[in-house]
Amino acid sequence: MSHIFSLLEVRRMQKIKKYIKHNRFLFFLFWPAVCLKRSIVYIGLTIKYAYIFNFKKYMRKDGLAFFSPYLLLKKFKDIHLGDRCFIVGTGPSLNIEDLNLLCNEYTFSVNSIYKTFDKTEWRPTYYLVQDEDVYRFRETEQIASVPCKARFYGDTLIRYAGNEHQIYYPLNLLPMRDNYLNNGFSDDAYLEVVDGCSVIYSAMQIAVYMGFKQIYLLGCDCDYGQPICHFMDESNPKHPLLTPPPNMTEIMNRSYLGAKKFADKSDVNIYNSTRGGKLDLFKRISLDSVLLTECTNKKLLNKNVD
Repeated sequence: MSHIFSLLEVRRMQKIKKYIKHNRFLFFLFWPAVCLKRSIVYIGLTIKYAYIFNFKKYMRKDGLAFFSPYLLLKKFKDIHLGDRCFIVGTGPSLNIEDLNLLCNEYTFSVNSIYKTFDKTEWRPTYYLVQDEDVYRFRETEQIASVPCKARFYGDTLIRYAGNEHQIYYPLNLLPMRDNYLNNGFSDDAYLEVVDGCSVIYSAMQIAVYMGFKQIYLLGCDCDYGQPICHFMDESNPKHPLLTPPPNMTEIMNRSYLGAKKFADKSDVNIYNSTRGGKLDLFKRISLDSVLLTECTNKKLLNKNVD
Protein backbone atom coordinates (compact mmCIF):
# COMPACT_ATOMS: atom_id res chain seq x y z
CA MET A 1 0.00 0.00 0.00
CA SER A 2 2.89 2.38 0.76
CA HIS A 3 4.13 1.88 -2.81
CA ILE A 4 0.75 3.08 -4.13
CA PHE A 5 0.90 6.27 -2.05
CA SER A 6 4.50 6.85 -3.15
CA LEU A 7 3.48 6.42 -6.78
CA LEU A 8 0.61 8.90 -6.41
CA GLU A 9 2.96 11.40 -4.77
CA VAL A 10 5.48 11.05 -7.60
CA ARG A 11 2.81 11.65 -10.23
CA ARG A 12 1.46 14.65 -8.33
CA MET A 13 4.93 16.20 -8.13
CA GLN A 14 5.52 15.54 -11.83
CA LYS A 15 2.32 17.41 -12.71
CA ILE A 16 3.35 20.34 -10.51
CA LYS A 17 6.84 20.48 -12.07
CA LYS A 18 5.37 20.33 -15.58
CA TYR A 19 2.94 23.17 -14.80
CA ILE A 20 5.70 25.36 -13.34
CA LYS A 21 8.00 24.63 -16.30
CA HIS A 22 5.41 25.85 -18.81
CA ASN A 23 4.39 28.89 -16.78
CA ARG A 24 7.00 31.58 -17.44
CA PHE A 25 6.19 33.65 -14.33
CA LEU A 26 6.32 30.68 -11.95
CA PHE A 27 9.43 29.34 -13.68
CA PHE A 28 11.44 32.50 -13.05
CA LEU A 29 9.97 32.75 -9.56
CA PHE A 30 11.13 29.27 -8.51
CA TRP A 31 14.35 29.06 -10.56
CA PRO A 32 16.63 30.58 -7.86
CA ALA A 33 15.31 28.06 -5.33
CA VAL A 34 15.93 25.21 -7.78
CA CYS A 35 19.50 26.38 -8.39
CA LEU A 36 20.12 26.68 -4.65
CA LYS A 37 18.78 23.18 -4.02
CA ARG A 38 20.98 21.71 -6.76
CA SER A 39 24.04 23.46 -5.35
CA ILE A 40 23.36 22.16 -1.84
CA VAL A 41 22.84 18.61 -3.13
CA TYR A 42 26.04 18.72 -5.20
CA ILE A 43 28.09 20.09 -2.29
CA GLY A 44 26.67 17.39 -0.02
CA LEU A 45 27.53 14.64 -2.50
CA THR A 46 31.02 16.04 -3.01
CA ILE A 47 31.67 16.00 0.75
CA LYS A 48 30.21 12.50 1.09
CA TYR A 49 32.05 10.84 -1.78
CA ALA A 50 35.16 12.96 -2.38
CA TYR A 51 36.13 13.11 1.30
CA ILE A 52 34.19 10.74 3.57
CA PHE A 53 34.02 7.91 1.01
CA ASN A 54 37.72 8.19 0.16
CA PHE A 55 38.68 8.32 3.83
CA LYS A 56 36.82 5.05 4.48
CA LYS A 57 38.30 3.61 1.29
CA TYR A 58 41.86 4.23 2.51
CA MET A 59 40.95 2.80 5.91
CA ARG A 60 39.90 -0.41 4.16
CA LYS A 61 43.05 -0.36 2.04
CA ASP A 62 45.24 -0.12 5.14
CA GLY A 63 43.31 -2.87 6.93
CA LEU A 64 41.88 -0.53 9.56
CA ALA A 65 38.17 -1.00 8.76
CA PHE A 66 37.40 -3.66 11.36
CA PHE A 67 33.62 -3.15 11.30
CA SER A 68 33.18 -2.52 7.60
CA PRO A 69 29.85 -3.68 6.07
CA TYR A 70 31.85 -4.91 3.06
CA LEU A 71 33.90 -7.60 4.83
CA LEU A 72 31.81 -10.44 3.35
CA LEU A 73 32.88 -9.27 -0.10
CA LYS A 74 36.53 -10.16 0.55
CA LYS A 75 35.93 -13.91 0.36
CA PHE A 76 35.09 -13.55 -3.35
CA LYS A 77 38.49 -12.15 -4.28
CA ASP A 78 39.94 -14.18 -7.22
CA ILE A 79 37.73 -17.22 -6.57
CA HIS A 80 37.19 -17.54 -10.35
CA LEU A 81 40.71 -16.64 -11.46
CA GLY A 82 41.08 -17.20 -15.21
CA ASP A 83 37.47 -18.27 -15.78
CA ARG A 84 34.89 -16.73 -18.08
CA CYS A 85 31.47 -15.37 -17.20
CA PHE A 86 28.34 -13.98 -18.80
CA ILE A 87 26.70 -10.82 -17.49
CA VAL A 88 23.00 -10.93 -18.37
CA GLY A 89 21.18 -7.61 -18.61
CA THR A 90 17.44 -7.07 -18.94
CA GLY A 91 17.33 -5.38 -22.33
CA PRO A 92 14.51 -6.14 -24.81
CA SER A 93 16.82 -8.35 -26.92
CA LEU A 94 17.10 -10.93 -24.12
CA ASN A 95 15.36 -14.19 -24.96
CA ILE A 96 14.68 -17.39 -23.08
CA GLU A 97 16.49 -19.58 -25.63
CA ASP A 98 19.77 -17.79 -24.86
CA LEU A 99 19.28 -18.23 -21.13
CA ASN A 100 18.74 -21.96 -21.58
CA LEU A 101 22.18 -22.17 -23.17
CA LEU A 102 23.84 -20.69 -20.08
CA CYS A 103 22.79 -23.30 -17.51
CA ASN A 104 26.35 -24.60 -17.11
CA GLU A 105 28.10 -21.22 -17.21
CA TYR A 106 29.06 -18.70 -14.54
CA THR A 107 26.54 -15.89 -14.90
CA PHE A 108 25.65 -12.58 -13.31
CA SER A 109 22.26 -10.95 -13.61
CA VAL A 110 20.39 -8.01 -12.18
CA ASN A 111 17.16 -6.31 -11.16
CA SER A 112 14.03 -7.90 -12.71
CA ILE A 113 15.65 -11.03 -14.13
CA TYR A 114 13.48 -13.08 -11.75
CA LYS A 115 10.61 -12.54 -14.20
CA THR A 116 12.17 -15.21 -16.43
CA PHE A 117 12.30 -17.91 -13.79
CA ASP A 118 8.91 -19.43 -14.68
CA LYS A 119 10.05 -19.86 -18.29
CA THR A 120 13.55 -21.32 -17.91
CA GLU A 121 15.53 -23.64 -15.66
CA TRP A 122 18.50 -21.28 -15.86
CA ARG A 123 19.34 -19.32 -12.73
CA PRO A 124 22.13 -16.75 -12.31
CA THR A 125 25.19 -17.70 -10.33
CA TYR A 126 25.32 -14.18 -8.89
CA TYR A 127 22.69 -11.46 -8.63
CA LEU A 128 23.07 -7.68 -8.18
CA VAL A 129 20.79 -4.79 -7.35
CA GLN A 130 21.85 -1.27 -6.34
CA ASP A 131 19.28 1.32 -7.40
CA GLU A 132 17.05 2.53 -4.57
CA ASP A 133 14.04 3.13 -6.80
CA VAL A 134 14.38 -0.27 -8.46
CA TYR A 135 14.56 -1.95 -5.06
CA ARG A 136 11.68 -0.01 -3.51
CA PHE A 137 9.28 -0.26 -6.44
CA ARG A 138 10.00 -3.82 -7.52
CA GLU A 139 8.88 -6.96 -5.69
CA THR A 140 11.43 -6.77 -2.87
CA GLU A 141 10.48 -10.22 -1.58
CA GLN A 142 11.28 -11.76 -4.96
CA ILE A 143 14.59 -9.89 -5.09
CA ALA A 144 15.51 -11.20 -1.65
CA SER A 145 14.68 -14.78 -2.68
CA VAL A 146 16.44 -14.93 -6.07
CA PRO A 147 18.02 -18.42 -6.11
CA CYS A 148 21.74 -17.93 -6.69
CA LYS A 149 25.12 -18.56 -5.10
CA ALA A 150 25.33 -14.98 -3.78
CA ARG A 151 23.38 -11.71 -3.96
CA PHE A 152 25.28 -8.42 -4.00
CA TYR A 153 23.72 -5.15 -2.92
CA GLY A 154 25.00 -1.64 -3.50
CA ASP A 155 25.52 0.04 -0.14
CA THR A 156 22.82 2.55 -1.11
CA LEU A 157 20.37 -0.20 -0.08
CA ILE A 158 21.58 -0.76 3.47
CA ARG A 159 18.65 1.24 4.85
CA TYR A 160 16.18 -1.00 2.96
CA ALA A 161 17.74 -4.46 2.83
CA GLY A 162 19.21 -4.45 6.33
CA ASN A 163 22.77 -5.21 7.33
CA GLU A 164 22.60 -8.81 8.54
CA HIS A 165 24.15 -11.47 6.28
CA GLN A 166 23.93 -9.22 3.20
CA ILE A 167 26.88 -8.80 0.84
CA TYR A 168 27.34 -5.09 0.16
CA TYR A 169 29.78 -3.32 -2.11
CA PRO A 170 30.95 0.31 -1.69
CA LEU A 171 29.33 2.22 -4.55
CA ASN A 172 31.10 5.48 -5.41
CA LEU A 173 28.40 7.69 -6.92
CA LEU A 174 30.44 10.87 -7.35
CA PRO A 175 31.94 10.18 -10.82
CA MET A 176 28.50 9.82 -12.40
CA ARG A 177 27.22 12.91 -10.60
CA ASP A 178 30.05 14.93 -12.12
CA ASN A 179 28.45 15.30 -15.56
CA TYR A 180 29.35 11.70 -16.42
CA LEU A 181 32.85 12.78 -17.47
CA ASN A 182 35.22 11.35 -14.90
CA ASN A 183 34.12 7.74 -14.84
CA GLY A 184 36.70 5.14 -13.86
CA PHE A 185 36.74 1.38 -13.38
CA SER A 186 37.78 -0.42 -10.22
CA ASP A 187 39.49 -3.82 -10.12
CA ASP A 188 39.15 -3.97 -6.32
CA ALA A 189 35.46 -4.04 -5.40
CA TYR A 190 36.27 -4.13 -1.69
CA LEU A 191 37.78 -0.66 -1.96
CA GLU A 192 35.19 0.79 -4.33
CA VAL A 193 32.83 0.05 -7.19
CA VAL A 194 32.62 3.06 -9.49
CA ASP A 195 29.08 3.96 -10.49
CA GLY A 196 28.47 3.77 -14.23
CA CYS A 197 24.79 4.70 -14.12
CA SER A 198 24.04 0.99 -14.53
CA VAL A 199 24.16 -2.04 -12.28
CA ILE A 200 25.71 -3.92 -15.23
CA TYR A 201 28.77 -1.68 -14.90
CA SER A 202 29.02 -2.66 -11.24
CA ALA A 203 28.67 -6.35 -12.15
CA MET A 204 31.62 -6.01 -14.54
CA GLN A 205 33.82 -4.64 -11.74
CA ILE A 206 32.78 -7.38 -9.32
CA ALA A 207 33.46 -9.99 -12.03
CA VAL A 208 36.98 -8.61 -12.44
CA TYR A 209 37.42 -8.66 -8.64
CA MET A 210 36.49 -12.35 -8.68
CA GLY A 211 39.19 -13.04 -11.25
CA PHE A 212 37.16 -13.57 -14.42
CA LYS A 213 39.26 -12.85 -17.52
CA GLN A 214 36.66 -13.26 -20.27
CA ILE A 215 33.46 -11.30 -19.74
CA TYR A 216 30.55 -11.57 -22.17
CA LEU A 217 27.63 -9.12 -22.08
CA LEU A 218 24.19 -10.37 -23.02
CA GLY A 219 20.91 -8.45 -23.06
CA CYS A 220 22.78 -5.15 -22.70
CA ASP A 221 21.05 -3.21 -25.50
CA CYS A 222 22.03 0.25 -24.26
CA ASP A 223 19.23 1.63 -26.45
CA TYR A 224 16.80 3.81 -24.55
CA GLY A 225 15.32 5.51 -27.60
CA GLN A 226 12.85 2.73 -28.26
CA PRO A 227 9.40 2.36 -26.63
CA ILE A 228 10.39 -0.81 -24.75
CA CYS A 229 13.63 -0.55 -22.76
CA HIS A 230 13.46 -3.86 -20.89
CA PHE A 231 12.35 -7.36 -21.69
CA MET A 232 8.78 -8.28 -20.69
CA ASP A 233 7.81 -4.60 -20.43
CA GLU A 234 4.74 -5.02 -22.64
CA SER A 235 2.42 -5.89 -19.77
CA ASN A 236 4.16 -3.72 -17.16
CA PRO A 237 3.51 0.04 -17.24
CA LYS A 238 6.63 2.03 -16.53
CA HIS A 239 6.99 3.50 -13.10
CA PRO A 240 7.77 7.26 -13.24
CA LEU A 241 10.92 6.80 -11.17
CA LEU A 242 12.15 3.95 -13.37
CA THR A 243 11.72 5.77 -16.70
CA PRO A 244 15.19 6.62 -18.09
CA PRO A 245 16.08 10.15 -19.24
CA PRO A 246 16.02 10.85 -23.00
CA ASN A 247 19.84 10.99 -23.24
CA MET A 248 20.34 7.71 -21.39
CA THR A 249 21.90 5.93 -24.40
CA GLU A 250 24.64 8.57 -24.60
CA ILE A 251 25.22 8.46 -20.84
CA MET A 252 25.55 4.68 -20.84
CA ASN A 253 28.02 4.61 -23.73
CA ARG A 254 30.18 7.25 -22.05
CA SER A 255 30.18 5.30 -18.79
CA TYR A 256 31.14 2.01 -20.47
CA LEU A 257 34.18 3.79 -21.89
CA GLY A 258 35.82 3.38 -18.47
CA ALA A 259 35.51 -0.40 -18.72
CA LYS A 260 36.86 -0.36 -22.28
CA LYS A 261 39.95 1.62 -21.24
CA PHE A 262 40.56 -0.75 -18.32
CA ALA A 263 40.27 -3.85 -20.52
CA ASP A 264 42.63 -2.40 -23.12
CA LYS A 265 45.33 -2.00 -20.45
CA SER A 266 44.81 -5.34 -18.69
CA ASP A 267 44.49 -9.04 -19.44
CA VAL A 268 40.70 -8.87 -19.13
CA ASN A 269 38.68 -9.25 -22.33
CA ILE A 270 35.16 -7.85 -22.56
CA TYR A 271 32.89 -8.91 -25.42
CA ASN A 272 29.36 -7.94 -26.38
CA SER A 273 27.14 -10.91 -27.22
CA THR A 274 23.93 -8.87 -27.16
CA ARG A 275 21.67 -9.40 -30.16
CA GLY A 276 21.53 -5.88 -31.60
CA GLY A 277 21.47 -2.78 -29.42
CA LYS A 278 23.70 0.28 -29.49
CA LEU A 279 26.61 -0.78 -27.29
CA ASP A 280 29.41 -0.91 -29.88
CA LEU A 281 32.42 -0.12 -27.66
CA PHE A 282 33.23 -3.79 -27.12
CA LYS A 283 34.05 -6.36 -29.76
CA ARG A 284 30.90 -8.19 -30.80
CA ILE A 285 30.77 -11.96 -30.82
CA SER A 286 27.59 -14.00 -31.02
CA LEU A 287 26.60 -16.20 -28.11
CA ASP A 288 26.19 -19.15 -30.47
CA SER A 289 29.76 -18.68 -31.67
CA VAL A 290 31.15 -18.53 -28.12
CA LEU A 291 29.38 -21.70 -27.00
CA LEU A 292 30.10 -23.55 -30.27
CA THR A 293 33.81 -22.80 -29.94
CA GLU A 294 33.79 -24.13 -26.38
CA CYS A 295 31.99 -27.29 -27.47
CA THR A 296 34.47 -27.84 -30.32
CA ASN A 297 37.45 -27.36 -28.01
CA LYS A 298 36.08 -29.92 -25.56
CA LYS A 299 35.59 -32.47 -28.36
CA LEU A 300 39.16 -31.93 -29.57
CA LEU A 301 40.47 -32.31 -26.03
CA ASN A 302 38.58 -35.56 -25.48
CA LYS A 303 39.80 -36.86 -28.84
CA ASN A 304 43.42 -36.11 -27.94
CA VAL A 305 43.02 -37.82 -24.56
CA ASP A 306 41.67 -40.94 -26.23
